Amino acid sequence: MVHIFLSHSKLDREFAHFLANQIRNEMDLDKEAVFVSSEPDAIPYGEWLSIVMENLDRADVIIPLITPLSAKSTWVSFEYGYIWGQKGYKKILPLYHPKTDIPHPLQTLQGKSILDSAELLVFFNVLCENFNLTFQNKADLKAILLKALEIQIETPEELAMKQLQKKVDYLAENEFGKKLAEEMRSRGITGIH
Repeated sequence: MVHIFLSHSKLDREFAHFLANQIRNEMDLDKEAVFVSSEPDAIPYGEWLSIVMENLDRADVIIPLITPLSAKSTWVSFEYGYIWGQKGYKKILPLYHPKTDIPHPLQTLQGKSILDSAELLVFFNVLCENFNLTFQNKADLKAILLKALEIQIETPEELAMKQLQKKVDYLAENEFGKKLAEEMRSRGITGIH
């Protein structure tokens, strides 16, 4: 029986759900064959950690989805690190966003870009080969690429700081804004130029 663990940041859950469905479609798998912790029915009430660990133990392969947000996630690192320690690096098939600084030791593995159709094709072929299946071109690679373009590359906090900076820059063009920016800096509000 096939069991795939799709590791991701909760901030990337929409893309993770979409990708999981494409994998299920390509490999003719039922929902339980691809574990995505953020899917609504993946973790019922109760001890979530034991369910995650059970699915890591059952996993034949793990697909770490490495984006600018998940690269900072302790849990994503834990999940692929656990598989690496238990089953070896050959069971890790990383997918990454090209604007990501890939964390060590994951950078030592040959990952594939989610924004490159040729690399996605290789990814699906390798994934299928892991289960002695032939890639049948049922996954919609173009749709995956389009969905991947929606991935956030900044945290909500970074986005909020950019918006605040734009407002301060706008206000700084007049005398009131200059006084406001000076007051904010005097109160220790950082990130303001």
